[in-house]
Amino acid sequence: MELRKLLFCLLIAVVLVSAQYAIVKGQPATGSVSGTILCGGGCGTVGLSFGEPINVAGTVYAHMSEVLDPYTGYALTICPAGPPGQPSTLPGCTNSQTSFAANANGGYTLELEPGIYILYVSATGFPVIVFASGVTVYPGQSLSIDAYVCSSSGFVNGNCSQTPTPTPEFPSGSSIIVAVAIILSLVVITTLERKNHSQQ
Repeated sequence: MELRKLLFCLLIAVVLVSAQYAIVKGQPATGSVSGTILCGGGCGTVGLSFGEPINVAGTVYAHMSEVLDPYTGYALTICPAGPPGQPSTLPGCTNSQTSFAANANGGYTLELEPGIYILYVSATGFPVIVFASGVTVYPGQSLSIDAYVCSSSGFVNGNCSQTPTPTPEFPSGSSIIVAVAIILSLVVITTLERKNHSQQ
């Protein structure tokens, strides 16, 4: 009976590992972050009011602060800090950037490797600012995060007059499936033990 339990647990472990690989293989290897760059304050120089999409060219930078395992979602590597737009000096740490034109109405999209990121934005006539930090990107995940830019006079206590609220982050699908499978395994093993005791 002990051998049967051992084989059963081994079978469950194989299923769990296979499920994680199947999930990841069925998804894109990268995730994405997209949104709109908006006027936060002091935008009179470009003829905009608060909350309107900016009408100048700019760039959005994603600085990876941690590398995540695409199968488990666990952190693998802490990435070194650095200025936005510069490649990382540590292998596996992938920074990214995308530019948008003046006629793009501030729209941007970044394709990112699994990881945790700090997001910056720069635009013509505006200083570079951090508009989101701790942004977690999993394979196949799409996040929507808008950003506000301010002229130098639009900052209040070192911050733009309004900051964006990132889309809430949720656990990866593989983590949820693993947790459910472990619970089911425990239920099955408990049921088998009770059945064996009742037969004795």
